[in-house]
Amino acid sequence: MIAHKDVETVFSLLEDQDALRARTSFLTRMDRAVPTLSDPVKWIDFNASGGFVRAGISTDPEAGATLLRDPNEDADIARLFQATKHGAIKPGEIKRFADSDSFAWAVPPAHPTTAGAHEVNIRVLYLSYNLVSDVLDIFNYRVALTGAERRVVNQVLAGLSLREAATQDAVSFETKRSQMKAVCLKLDCRSQNDVIRLVLGQLVHLLRFSAVESDQTLVAEDFVADFCPSGAQLRVHRLGDDRLLRVIECGPSRGQPVVLFHSMMFALVLNRAAPELWRHDIRLIMPIRPGYLDSVGAEAPFDPKLVDRFARDMADYVQTALPGPARIIGHSFGTTVALRFAALYPERVRAICLISHLIRQGPRQTRSLYARFAESLARLAVSPRVFRGLAKEFRNRYASPSSFRKALRKVFRHSPADLRALEGTATESPLFAAINASFQSSYAGVADDFFAFYDRMCVDALGDVTHPIQFIHGTEDHAFSLAEVERLARSDYGDRVCRIVGAGQLSHGSHAAEVWHQVANWFSECSPSAARL
Repeated sequence: MIAHKDVETVFSLLEDQDALRARTSFLTRMDRAVPTLSDPVKWIDFNASGGFVRAGISTDPEAGATLLRDPNEDADIARLFQATKHGAIKPGEIKRFADSDSFAWAVPPAHPTTAGAHEVNIRVLYLSYNLVSDVLDIFNYRVALTGAERRVVNQVLAGLSLREAATQDAVSFETKRSQMKAVCLKLDCRSQNDVIRLVLGQLVHLLRFSAVESDQTLVAEDFVADFCPSGAQLRVHRLGDDRLLRVIECGPSRGQPVVLFHSMMFALVLNRAAPELWRHDIRLIMPIRPGYLDSVGAEAPFDPKLVDRFARDMADYVQTALPGPARIIGHSFGTTVALRFAALYPERVRAICLISHLIRQGPRQTRSLYARFAESLARLAVSPRVFRGLAKEFRNRYASPSSFRKALRKVFRHSPADLRALEGTATESPLFAAINASFQSSYAGVADDFFAFYDRMCVDALGDVTHPIQFIHGTEDHAFSLAEVERLARSDYGDRVCRIVGAGQLSHGSHAAEVWHQVANWFSECSPSAARL
């Protein structure tokens, strides 16, 4: 059941008429039936020599993929591998499995990778009868193909002639010919070849399921090139299960590594940090969290388990890519993620710094617009379908730079320092475009931040954190007051609070020099044995 009050709050950042249109459009969309796929999409990647690189399974049109390092982990993929390994199938070729209605389709990947042993030269999809039938429904929903008509389409796609199809089904040639004529009439095709060309074009829809890994990297590459300071680099770290962790790095290459657990305002952090990182010899490492800078944008599913999944990824990353336990920064909503990581993997953390801390400590404690928006979005986002509907409206309503600028100004209207940081009077340049670009491809990540903010279980786990913590907080922060931070520090941690006079929630933008000076001092004080007992 969708709470209309939450919907109203989520769109409250828009102008009145835009908010009304967004609510109406969203609720109308939620009343519609949504086509789904009966079977998962499965595929195998081969390199130029015909060697196995990886396999994948996608179970939802908007979800990422489960990557498999061994083709024998799944029966269909094992069968696909045996039929197509060592160059047994060429790009563009279709290969039918003689004892079933399934077939293999080999295509070049949309974005070929060139990472040495992980080079991908060809991608082979496993297409079941159900998948072909579902794609026919999705793209030809105005016509109703019968079961027999679907079957003859699947048969000719797999390479059978109508006579062979008739023999396979023990019917007459004229029966199959009549079925194909009916298909041509319904799909407005002149011939059987036209049907094959049309449906193959529609099956290209399935390629997006297997392109998630490379597409996400491309989105991050574009963001770094367009909006990150000079010298920033995008690196790709391959995790133990063969997935990729995208990492943005800034500052001197041999500087002290500091890991940033970011929130949606990371563009502002990176933009203003650059000169301070060189001044304090800090190499800032920002692993991009799941759901951020994601190619599928508004189509991305919301997953309430993203925080713990990212924590596992970070444990892998810190162990394999850093020289020892990490000095970590949690920023804004990212403070929840940082503390969750420290609680789950204490041996991977040396010390913690929380900037503009945002963790909900009790019901309805902070009633700012920021907090009300977060709570409403968190309640609505639990349903993947509802969240996708909201994300589509965000894309439509907030994509305009002027609309997005008005929304941010509304959120930070009580903080002159934050407005100056956004407008550029306290920074090198206005950052609405960079923040908007990151927002448009980060709906799932932003919703995950809000969910973690609202989720009491995530807060309760923070009592397990045993590391030295410094809080850096603006005295004029209206999203989460300094008094609340001081009360939290006294009651739960006993650690120090550094007050940035005159700063709001965006202290890293308006008072960057002071913030990074405090960060550098804190981490220099924390020795490897500084964890609290």
